[in-house]
Amino acid sequence: MSISRFASYNLVGQIAPVIVSLVTMPLFVEVIGLERYGVLSICWLLLGYFGLLDLGLGRAATQQIASLREASGEARSEVFWTVFWLSSGLALVALVLAYPLFKFGFSLQETSASFAAEVYAVTPWLAGSLALSMISGLWSAAVVAREKFAFVNIVDSVTNVAMSVVPLLVAWLIKPDLVLLVASSLAVRLLSSLTYVVAAIKVVPVKRPSRPKRAIAKKLLAYGGWSTVIATISPFLWNWDRFAIGSVIGAAAVSLYVIPFQLVWRLTIIPGALTSALFPRLAAEAESGALALQNTAILNLRSLMTPVILVAIAVMEPFVALWLGPKIGLQTADVAHILLPGIWINAIAAIGINVLLAQGRPAIVARLHLSEVIPYGLLLYILMVAFGIEGAALAWTIRVAADALCMLRISTGNFSFGRLLVVPGAIVTVMSLASSALPVTSALRWTVVAVTLVIGLAWSVRSAPQQSRDLVAALARRVLQLTLPKRFREGLSR
Repeated sequence: MSISRFASYNLVGQIAPVIVSLVTMPLFVEVIGLERYGVLSICWLLLGYFGLLDLGLGRAATQQIASLREASGEARSEVFWTVFWLSSGLALVALVLAYPLFKFGFSLQETSASFAAEVYAVTPWLAGSLALSMISGLWSAAVVAREKFAFVNIVDSVTNVAMSVVPLLVAWLIKPDLVLLVASSLAVRLLSSLTYVVAAIKVVPVKRPSRPKRAIAKKLLAYGGWSTVIATISPFLWNWDRFAIGSVIGAAAVSLYVIPFQLVWRLTIIPGALTSALFPRLAAEAESGALALQNTAILNLRSLMTPVILVAIAVMEPFVALWLGPKIGLQTADVAHILLPGIWINAIAAIGINVLLAQGRPAIVARLHLSEVIPYGLLLYILMVAFGIEGAALAWTIRVAADALCMLRISTGNFSFGRLLVVPGAIVTVMSLASSALPVTSALRWTVVAVTLVIGLAWSVRSAPQQSRDLVAALARRVLQLTLPKRFREGLSR
């Protein structure tokens, strides 16, 4: 089955959760309040950050099982059980370590005295969620390695929709308590994990339990060790701006930053759909084949992401004002305008990162991220003190742009990719500057936005390779097949 079809499965599978989150996010803020929503965001951030305790075994399992694409089921099962026993032991360690670590993370946040007890009460629930995710991640990784993307996206779509809806219903029908919100999310994750258990047993296929193999464990831990370094550093580079905002400005400011960040982050479903489909194939390819796939993917993402980002910048201010109301919406629009160029360049860089990881070279990614920590921390602090949450957004965008250029240079082996990005990069930058620097009432601003949008869309259509058109066509067919009556769906499938 083609990569474009796999990518269309991934993209369609993420559309429903995005639509649902657009509806539930403002409702969440209204029902539980800005302060509680800010702390809940930090709960999910802590879970993601301390997921590093799995030593990168989830990613290592995907890479190893995918590389055994043509091997026997017995060989894949041996990898699976080796990862399972390692992950189970690490999950027990995580249960012991997570509680004090989570408590320390919460202590860094500025919260009201009346709210502090509720914040600390949620800590054991977060520890349990962490242990579950460490074990269940293996089962989903195994299914992804076998390229069962249709199934993965059905399960993930239902899970992500439920993660948005169930806690909101709990807050609305019972009470907006952090413990209840996290516990209801944990219940959803547990049901999702059981679904992946059944699927993995069939598609790997998972044979009867076997002892961990020393040679396999050594290879997994070597790959996972560098993946752990990436998992340790990346959350700081990606998300610690929220902790910095919470510490310097306050929890309410975290919400004003997180809301636009999460909104524009939804656009990464496009590169995410493609890189998820590419990863197992890249792991099975030789270096020359992986390089050819990478070049094709960069061309596709360049053409797909440019018009999406331009339209997002153009409509952001009126959209958030309508979506969140004028008071909150207008405070968040400039943050989104500044973040969107970073989303664009990071989407393209994701291809290079996945090539390095799939080809068993995580050390390069880890070392590059390590080199960024101190410069980014200083830049974040300076710009945040000078410009508030807009400064934090600018620091993030500068960092991901520098990271992207370095990552693509390493993965491609030269700077030839640069000529592919100059024109769309300039168009996106002009659009962002006009939208964030000029007042909303300025005629010049809207003139620049309109002209840039027309030029950008025309360039994207003209430069789009055939694979991009195939992907858009496949996506359109999937959406129509899900929405049209049966007699019309049958015509589309022929």
